[in-house]
Parts: sequence; C-alpha cells; structure tokens
Amino acid sequence: MNEPLDDIAEPLLSPEGRVRRAAILQLAHRESRARRRRHFARRAGVAGAGLSIALAIFWLTRPQNEAPPQIVHQLPSTQRMSQPATRQIAQRPVATPSKILITRIETDSTLLQRLTIPPQKPSWSVIDDDELLRSLAEAGRPAGLAYVDGRTLILFRGTTVR
Repeated sequence: MNEPLDDIAEPLLSPEGRVRRAAILQLAHRESRARRRRHFARRAGVAGAGLSIALAIFWLTRPQNEAPPQIVHQLPSTQRMSQPATRQIAQRPVATPSKILITRIETDSTLLQRLTIPPQKPSWSVIDDDELLRSLAEAGRPAGLAYVDGRTLILFRGTTVR
C-alpha cells in the first residue's frame, strides 16, 4: 500500500512508454519552472511599478530648497509711486549663547484669586419619592415605584425604567 508509484507503474510500461513518461516528466518540470519565473517576474514588475509611482509622488511633492525670501522694507516716501525707495534689512546673525542665563520670574500673588471662577449653586434639587411621582403625573406620565432586591424601579405603563 505504501509502495512508491514508480514501482507500481514501471512493470506496466513498455520501454517506449518509459521513455515517453520521462519526456513528459521533463516537460512538466520545465513548464513549472517557466510558470514560477513568470509569476515571480509579474510580482516583481508590480512591486517595481508601485515603488516607481511612490518615488515619483515623493519627488514631485518634496519641498523645494529655495533661498528664504528676503525681507524688504519700503520706506514711506514723497517720491513718485513708480520708483519707491526700498532697502533691505540686514538680518542679525544668530549667535550661540556662551553662557546660560537663569532668571527668576515673579508672578502676581493675586492671580489665583482674580482668575478663579466661584463655585456655582447646583441647578438640581433633591426630591423624595412622593414628589417624584407627583411631578411625573403633572407631566402626563403617571408612574409607580417598585422596590425589588434593594433597588427602586420606576414603572410606567408598558415599560420599566431603572
């Protein structure tokens, strides 16, 4: 039962059949290699195209390294409008500090009292069960209360609210 297929098929084949079987096997191996190569080439082509598109998008959307715009100050002049007097403001070089300066900043001592919002009175009130039932009846939703397992349930007609 576990014998290889070659041992079973060999005795049944003629010498021409064995040659033909070997040729078919060789063709099958060659075709499978070709299919693997085509599959790999197709996948590599798709990946390369995607990478090319991503690089093109990156290249087109990258920030341009242009010189920063110069600050031009236009002086008010009594000259003609066609030739305004302009001058360029020299930019100060940014110096790296040679020392670390530590200072103390004093805050206003009354700042907390001035900016604190006073606590507001609550906009709700505590009512007892009878007052709740009365206000629900006045609102057109008469209800009842049920006490079950230490919980209070408000019962309306058809629904229960916990």
